[in-house]
Amino acid sequence: MYPEAKIGVDIDGVLANWYAAVHEHAIEHYGRGILRELQLLELDPGNVPPGLVDALDAYAADMGIYARLEQIPGAQIACECLVNYAREFYYVTKRPKAAKGVTYRWLQEHKFPTANVVLSPKAKWRIALRLGLTHFIDDNFNTVRGMRQHGVIAYRFSPLFGYVGQPGQFQTWPQLLNQIIVDFEAAWPTSAESSHIGKE
Repeated sequence: MYPEAKIGVDIDGVLANWYAAVHEHAIEHYGRGILRELQLLELDPGNVPPGLVDALDAYAADMGIYARLEQIPGAQIACECLVNYAREFYYVTKRPKAAKGVTYRWLQEHKFPTANVVLSPKAKWRIALRLGLTHFIDDNFNTVRGMRQHGVIAYRFSPLFGYVGQPGQFQTWPQLLNQIIVDFEAAWPTSAESSHIGKE
């Protein structure tokens, strides 16, 4: 264990395949041409038409979607590893507080390790600073950028779109876990024996 490590992990898009569910809904209601806009939502949120964001937010607010989401491959095992390696571990999401129950049930049903769950509309970097997090994993570019601007080591994870050659961005959990352990060892070399978990 690395006693100084405190890590936060986003849920939708990182542990739960939120984008897949949104894609199906968007195609059904807007046609396949909407896929380009959805890719913009992931790659460059600032260029997405506000109406689309509002529509997807309204859809996501349906509590049913959270119960039906599939787990992203490797997510549960990755969280088990992170809980063992970090002193504190948090699930952090912008889901509405009304989704607290369904969020806990989803994590339990998919056998994720027990940990604190923070649901808040606030900017995640503010939550990270309040909790004293040292590391954070998210799928959103703006969230990752905000974390880094405030001194939190942040990783962008998205299995949906590729970021070949871009540092700090990962498509699979084994790749990301290896990097996190490398960073832990670099920051706290005497805290634990070297152990590259999840190596591909």
